[in-house]
Amino acid sequence: MLLHRTLLLCMFFTGCLLAQTLKPEQAIDLMSHGYRENTSSEAPTFIFINNDELAVNLPTTPAKLIYYNLKSGNTTEREQSADLAPFLSTRDGRFIRFISHALVLNDAELHEIVRIDAPFAQRFGARSVRVSPGGTVVALPRDRDIMLLNAVNFDLIDLLPSSEWMSIGDHAALVSEGSDQPEISLKLFGAEPVKLHFDKARCIKQADFLDDDHILISPCGKENRRVADLAGRTLYALEGTEALAFIEPARNGKRFALELRAHSKGKAIAGSIRHAVLPYDQVLHRVYDTDSGNVLIEVRLKQECGACVMFPFSTLSPDGTHLAVLDGGKITIYPVP
Repeated sequence: MLLHRTLLLCMFFTGCLLAQTLKPEQAIDLMSHGYRENTSSEAPTFIFINNDELAVNLPTTPAKLIYYNLKSGNTTEREQSADLAPFLSTRDGRFIRFISHALVLNDAELHEIVRIDAPFAQRFGARSVRVSPGGTVVALPRDRDIMLLNAVNFDLIDLLPSSEWMSIGDHAALVSEGSDQPEISLKLFGAEPVKLHFDKARCIKQADFLDDDHILISPCGKENRRVADLAGRTLYALEGTEALAFIEPARNGKRFALELRAHSKGKAIAGSIRHAVLPYDQVLHRVYDTDSGNVLIEVRLKQECGACVMFPFSTLSPDGTHLAVLDGGKITIYPVP
């Protein structure tokens, strides 16, 4: 009996200790930095440049870049001239900004490391430029092909036909043949494509790398999304068929975040001053464990989702332990258990 009580007490105090050591959610008040949600024509874009620091590209006049430190809670504000487009983290505190018709690789102090002309990024949209899950490869669209660049120095790694590209990994790309029911192949950089055969796949709309060993499969119809290995075997299915807007794997490959769009009552919401007709009125942010497919956290917000068609409203830290979500005039940072 004494041992039983001792175990119960240990479990109780351990639970209390764990609850106390979990950091509560944090928030960045964008309104205090001049952002006006009801008058801004663009949404803020933001990324984790490392596990402890969030950078926010704020659409104000003049434009501002805000750094928020999760450990200290301190905010640093800088004026900057980058385009108000999603800017992309690579690794080791570096990130890519869109400046005029170029991609510029910066360090955390905004020092320019390298730049490359990117005239077609404007045509295809800034979100068409992507970074691999591990942050080592940048995919840059051009008129007839896709340039795969080393994220450290923008050196050319490989070229892909623009009509065939589906997803970029750290060592390979997923390419497709056909448009109605595409056949998917794995192309190691510098090598010929090898066709992949996915089980339970009648029609695949999209395939995306989560890391070197996991691929997210999005079916054509209303079937659940699945995660498969490189042999095509289904590892698990994800519940829900909401519209998928953005995917962000953690840099360490252990977790991934999906940003989804949904209807609260099955109807499109009315337009607002800024947006005519908005097809969704809810944004769902989920973080999954990559190995098991378990949902680690879900944030469901009722939002007018006009600008989020082009810009993500959330970002996952490189180690997958924090999820930052835009909620009106603030960004809330949630700890991911």
